[in-house]
Amino acid sequence: MSNFNKDIGSKIVMARNAAGLSQRELAGKLKISQQVLSGYECGRTAISLKTFVDLCKVLDAPIAWFIPFIRQYGEIIGNDEIELLNELKHFADLKALLLFLKQCRREKQSNVKSRRILPKDVSVR
Repeated sequence: MSNFNKDIGSKIVMARNAAGLSQRELAGKLKISQQVLSGYECGRTAISLKTFVDLCKVLDAPIAWFIPFIRQYGEIIGNDEIELLNELKHFADLKALLLFLKQCRREKQSNVKSRRILPKDVSVR
């Protein structure tokens, strides 16, 4: 059993419990047997990509939650960033949060552009 399978399995259990589903209910939604789901949850069986994507949809959980070092679009992020995004999600309405993040991105880009004007031996913090 790989640690990766065990890690995915424990997260499946957490997400399933958070969704209020039994193993039988989740297995039914995924069109797999309860025994197969149990194998995934225990880390004995590697989950197929198709079943994994279906699982994420059924549990309304992003792939990045199950595999924290991978962003939804393939970029690497850390646990701190995921934790921050989860906290922001709880405290802001989605449209306001997206507007805030876009503004932060614009400010960051303008700061990067202004740094390019400075000589290479000058550092800006």
